[in-house]
Amino acid sequence: MASNEEVLHGKNAAEGGEVSTPGSRLLPIALGLGGLCAGAYLLKDSMAPPLSGGIGMAITGFQVLSMLSSYSMEAGTSTAPYSKFADRAGNVAMVASRIGMLIIYTPAVVTSAYFLRHALGNPLDKLPITAALVFTHFVKRDFETLFLHKYSGGMPLASAVFIGIFYALTAALCCSVSTSATLPAVQNQLAIGLFAVGSLGNLYHHWLLANLRSSPSKSTKYVAPTGGLFSLAATPHYLFELVAWLGIAISASQANAMFVFLNMTSYLSGRAVAQNRWNREKFGHQWPSTRRNMVPWLF
Repeated sequence: MASNEEVLHGKNAAEGGEVSTPGSRLLPIALGLGGLCAGAYLLKDSMAPPLSGGIGMAITGFQVLSMLSSYSMEAGTSTAPYSKFADRAGNVAMVASRIGMLIIYTPAVVTSAYFLRHALGNPLDKLPITAALVFTHFVKRDFETLFLHKYSGGMPLASAVFIGIFYALTAALCCSVSTSATLPAVQNQLAIGLFAVGSLGNLYHHWLLANLRSSPSKSTKYVAPTGGLFSLAATPHYLFELVAWLGIAISASQANAMFVFLNMTSYLSGRAVAQNRWNREKFGHQWPSTRRNMVPWLF
């Protein structure tokens, strides 16, 4: 799912704008498949297969379908239910955006904390690396929600609850399938390194976005993001989030955990296209048409 800084600069709001070409639609798929092939080769000796049995096959099938459909769904002109521009006609129960984001992220904090505590209590059975990374990721999300991001408006309560359940299940899946106890030390070190770089890069660009509305005169005005990698791409915070999720997937070293990363790649790639389109419409000449969606110089 998309991260909560979307509320900061009007993500995916306007109709129309740049139409994604077949090439732009295929590039993130090609990058994802290329990354999958490269990852599969590098991890071929340690990657565990997908979950077996009826429930396992259902989970894997859902992940594959989601991975194949998320990009096209998010790259369109519809808005996320927690965006301030979402269509909320009708009698819909709403909560403040900050409360809604806490509802979204906190269940995953509790879920990953449970697995982390269990792993710490059984050190010979499973190293807690994956659970620790997932727990840190969602604690960071709650921290940003409480102390960093600026919000206005609200979001549907039902959407917040649904996304919260989804994230909790995602956390449970990554933690429960983790094989980090059997991995070479260098692979766990690589996973931790990628997670650290991704999390810090994501936090830094979130901080840049939050500072866009740091003064009262800008609290209700959208400003073109600057600093960091924003001069090269519309959503570098998404890129770093994916690096962090790649670290989680490598630490788990199991196919369904890797599918979580690929689902995030598909989803955030689509959101990046929509964000870049909205930026071009909103900021005009301030936003060069050559600026990439998420990956500098590539996509």
